[in-house]
Amino acid sequence: RLIQDGFHLAVAALPVDDLWRGHTELADGDIWNADIADELLDLAHAMALRAAAVAERVVAALQQPAEHVSWSTIELAGRLRLRAAAPILAQMLIGADDEASDIGEPLMYALIAIGDPGVIEPLASRFADLPWGTRLYISEVLEHLRCAESERALITLLQGAADIEVASGLALGLCWLGREEE
Repeated sequence: RLIQDGFHLAVAALPVDDLWRGHTELADGDIWNADIADELLDLAHAMALRAAAVAERVVAALQQPAEHVSWSTIELAGRLRLRAAAPILAQMLIGADDEASDIGEPLMYALIAIGDPGVIEPLASRFADLPWGTRLYISEVLEHLRCAESERALITLLQGAADIEVASGLALGLCWLGREEE
């Protein structure tokens, strides 16, 4: 393969159907296997070059039952910054089983990458009823969505936070939200 800045140019030349097929075949593989992770990253880079052609497939894959959605598809939605995926990802985060799920973190990062303030209300409205870890992920999302709605949500949630660790995460989010961009 030809490599340029770690990106395999041969992968970039593949048709979209082949890229998507490769993604879906590898998505259920061992995510800790470096070869699989590298191939998924190459495919994600190539699909990002043709985001419009891939967007509908990603959104359709995310609409499957959560147990059938791979972390790599979630990550791809974030990498492509698919606003159409944001409400789906927010609902997945709200419904994620804090103890048994390994998708909370990729959901958080995808929502941050997409940056859609439309997810603030659904995330904040269910916050108090969610497991501890999910509340921390939501705090991170709110911290990175730099807008007035996010600030209001963090203040409101902080006022009602009983758990010191969750309150600390919300307060930290407010601090980071108010900092100047570097």
